[in-house]
Amino acid sequence: MNRNVLGILVLTLGLVLGGQNVWSQPAEGEAVDEAAVDAAAPVVDNAAIQADAAAAEDAAAEAEDNLEYTFGSVTKKEEGKVTINEYDYDQDKEVEITYTLDPDTQFEFVESLVQINLQDMVSIYYEEVNGEKIAKTITLEVTDEEQAADAPAAEDDMAAPEDTAPEAQGQPEAEPVQQ
Repeated sequence: MNRNVLGILVLTLGLVLGGQNVWSQPAEGEAVDEAAVDAAAPVVDNAAIQADAAAAEDAAAEAEDNLEYTFGSVTKKEEGKVTINEYDYDQDKEVEITYTLDPDTQFEFVESLVQINLQDMVSIYYEEVNGEKIAKTITLEVTDEEQAADAPAAEDDMAAPEDTAPEAQGQPEAEPVQQ
C-alpha cells in the first residue's frame, strides 16, 4: 500500500474518531482522550479466539475418531474407486468391498491410485457417509525389503571397498617405476 493511501486512511480514521489524533503523542500538559485511544485500538477477544481454536481441535479429533480402518488385497480399480478383498469378522469370511475416493483422499508410499496394482496389499482409513465408504487415506503396504530396494543408492558406490586393495587380497603391492 503506498503512503498516500495509508495517509488517507489515517486521516479518515481520525475524522471518524471525532478529530482526535490518536497516532501522535499528546503535547506536554495535554490530556489523553482514553476513549478515542480505545476506539482506535483493535478489539481482541482472547477467550473467543481460544474457544474457536478448541472447537476446531475438537472437530478435527472427532472427525479422526469417526474414521474406520480396514486392509486387504486390491481386486479392482476404476475411476474414483478401489475394491479390496478384506476379511469380514462378523461374517467370518473374505468379502469384496468398494471404497470411493474423493479429492481429499491421501496416499502413502504412492502418489495416486494409478501406482497401486491389483493384488497389492493396502490399508484404508475411511468414513461411511449415507452408506458409502469414502476413503480418506490409502497406504500401500510395503515390506522392509521393498523399502530397502527403493532406497537411493549411496553416493560413494563408486569407491572400492577397503578390503579389495591388492595387499588385502594377498597380492604384492606394485613396485614404483624408476626413470
